[in-house]
Amino acid sequence: MDNLLSSVRSILLTTPERWIRLTETLPTELLFAPAAPGEWSAVACLQHIIDTERIFQTRLQAFLGGQDFPDFNPDTQGTTSDEPPSPAALAATFAKLRVQSLQSLSQIEEG
Repeated sequence: MDNLLSSVRSILLTTPERWIRLTETLPTELLFAPAAPGEWSAVACLQHIIDTERIFQTRLQAFLGGQDFPDFNPDTQGTTSDEPPSPAALAATFAKLRVQSLQSLSQIEEG
């Protein structure tokens, strides 16, 4: 299991930096544009990742305790805002949340 968690951890480590680079280099209009009609934009995908990072801790604890965990429906439970979010601020938020998730995974590796 340590090998699997190590592999997962190395992949999870790269994601925040990639989002930070994308939000620093791509035009804002492109980040808000959906890839195709009816699809999510890059910013919507990033917001979804943030929403799921926020519930990761609860789900992990439930999983480790052999308990069911609540469903998450991004269409009804995802974050919504009247103002368009700043892509750079979203990337920074995601990076902070991912650090917490990686710390939780590290505790599993140590145990």
